[in-house]
Amino acid sequence: EYGRAHGFSEIHTIAEYQKRVPLGGYEDFAPYIERMVKGEENILVAAHINHFNKTSGTLGSPKYIPLSDQQTSINGKYHALYANGVISKQIGYSWNNGKGIYLAEGRAEVLESGATFGSASTIMAKDGPFKNMLSQIYTSPIEARQPEPGVVTRYIHARFALEEPNVTYIGATFSSVVLEFFTYIKNNHEMLVRDIETGTIDERVDLPDEVKESLLKKIKPNPGRAQELRQVFSQGFQSPWAKKIWKNLQYIYCAAGSNFATYTEKLKKQILGDDVHVFYFGISASEGLFSVTYKMDQPMSILAPDCCFMEFIDVDDDT
Repeated sequence: EYGRAHGFSEIHTIAEYQKRVPLGGYEDFAPYIERMVKGEENILVAAHINHFNKTSGTLGSPKYIPLSDQQTSINGKYHALYANGVISKQIGYSWNNGKGIYLAEGRAEVLESGATFGSASTIMAKDGPFKNMLSQIYTSPIEARQPEPGVVTRYIHARFALEEPNVTYIGATFSSVVLEFFTYIKNNHEMLVRDIETGTIDERVDLPDEVKESLLKKIKPNPGRAQELRQVFSQGFQSPWAKKIWKNLQYIYCAAGSNFATYTEKLKKQILGDDVHVFYFGISASEGLFSVTYKMDQPMSILAPDCCFMEFIDVDDDT
């Protein structure tokens, strides 16, 4: 419908596209998107829409960003295949022989059309077979990756991560999330180690009964790992200590650029040390993926030209 309204059949060049398609913000597309949320097809795009991204950090009413299977595939190509290639080229492939700590999380809401609505990270665990695969790749169980509303997941992420000795990487949305994860471990290490030793969940951990019951089925006493962790924590936190817990830890993968530089610097100096690399997200958002980094420990990024139609407007242009 949008294409017919703007004469897409007569567009053959970028210049013609720019002439026919006006610049606009979300409010210009909202009426179309509202119809798509209700299940109407062929409105903004010809493709069927299975998911709407929920924009992060939005004030007021949430925004629904239609996500096609094609865009999901493109995002996966860069966030997984391309990223893994860049990482492996620089530090080798041994990181792929261990588990990852994945701190991104979110639960999708099912809309009346049958499509889902949630953060972009919820796409990764929508389908049953993929959920099972994620449980083999990452330390955190589904109760933390796709938490029920109101569930505080810090304990779950930390407890299951600490019990796994062969962690090789950490993934998160932002470096501030990684820092908060380590801060929680530092402040609660005695409780966490005791729970790992006894195969229990401390009564001070505030979790719904059904979530706690589900988690208890997945854990058992592990006194050997608890003793290893006690030895590490007895050395204190004055020097970088992440690799004392996970000797094979090689990198973290998150948004860690200028807006998060303070958190990233603190992580590197106090917790990770020089032996743990940072692989930065490029410019990426619920609205699309725009650029990718090309080198470990380097926040500069380059355009990903097949992800979006990018139009650059002069800063002095009033249009």
